[in-house]
Amino acid sequence: MTQTPISSVMVHGNSVSFTAGAYIFREGDAGTCAYLVEKGQVLITISKDGENVPVAIIGVGEVFGEMAIIDGLPRSASAFALDDCDLTVISERLMSERFAAADPIVQLVTFQLIKRMRSVNMKFKGHGALANQESVNKPAAVLGDVARKRLKLENDLLRGLAKKEFFLVYQGIFDLKTRDLVGFEALCRWKNPERGLVPPNEFIDVAEQTSVILPLGDWIMEQGFKDLLILQEALGRSDLTMSINVSSRQLNDPDFCNRVETLQNKIQVNPKNVKLEVTERIFQEGEFILPTIKSIGAKGFSFAMDDFGTGYSSLTSLFNMKVATIKVDRSFVSTIIKDVRSKAIVQAVVAMGIELGVDIVAEGIEHEDEALLLTALGCHHGQGYLFAKPKPLDEVLDIFAPKKAAA
Repeated sequence: MTQTPISSVMVHGNSVSFTAGAYIFREGDAGTCAYLVEKGQVLITISKDGENVPVAIIGVGEVFGEMAIIDGLPRSASAFALDDCDLTVISERLMSERFAAADPIVQLVTFQLIKRMRSVNMKFKGHGALANQESVNKPAAVLGDVARKRLKLENDLLRGLAKKEFFLVYQGIFDLKTRDLVGFEALCRWKNPERGLVPPNEFIDVAEQTSVILPLGDWIMEQGFKDLLILQEALGRSDLTMSINVSSRQLNDPDFCNRVETLQNKIQVNPKNVKLEVTERIFQEGEFILPTIKSIGAKGFSFAMDDFGTGYSSLTSLFNMKVATIKVDRSFVSTIIKDVRSKAIVQAVVAMGIELGVDIVAEGIEHEDEALLLTALGCHHGQGYLFAKPKPLDEVLDIFAPKKAAA
């Protein structure tokens, strides 16, 4: 094949154009980037007996050149423009970041697939075993270990749900002026026979990234609804609210709205007393979750924006969701006394919330001076260790339920 000189390449921003016949990269080159085909077609070849043997044609919308970035080895094939091509350059950094952020199991499958492809190429060329095998096996072994641990955790989560190893604890939410109890937030805990009490940050993210969150989330909601009725009756407070965390995967489930309504009808909890807490991260999934949010809201449930101010689109998500509650993240609350910037942010959020007519809850209050300053700024409610630690239902009842007079 005749190769056009490199001068036929035009670079513009993060895009690059090649004229028909130009080489894009050669077999053996270092992998510095990958490419997305925007226009034209790319021919992938491997060398055998001094000739370039075609193995694939890459078309519009396809990515190529990623193998050398992921496994760190030289290019295993050459790429030529079959016709005039426009390509988007995907930098090594961007590709590596995306791969590192992927699920460990997906990483392992991808890495092993690339390893097999390279092995096939080497055998086709008559070279036998893959060169530099150790550099491929080491990361594969590491990924395999991570993937095995991840799979075991996912399986343990499902078994734990079936064996009723999960339980809920409840943290009180208080009126900052009167210090009266106004509601609770339900928090999931897991006590595994082998692992013991598993920290929430070790299993919640894994559950939310997999389908495990669907049955687990349904259980949390059902138990939270039931316990809310118990608390309301025991405390003589029909106005008490229950906040329950909901993930993007739940909101993306087309049957989620129906399941929420079914649980509400079954348990007969007043939806006006239930707040579904979401984080701003759900909008990274796209706005296609908005219909679900609107449907659930139409049934009387309200939404709270958790960790407000830490996401990438606070105001946009606040506007789109029409939330009833904004929860000020504990990172601002814990530094509000000493950091003027934290104070300014909280003050602005509270002022905005008051103007919008939404409830403001400050999370993670641990000291009286924090509570007093938040009250002075106009914050409505607060939760944190200053007022109450998360406790199982029976302990919450012992603390807050009025004691019956002795006979």
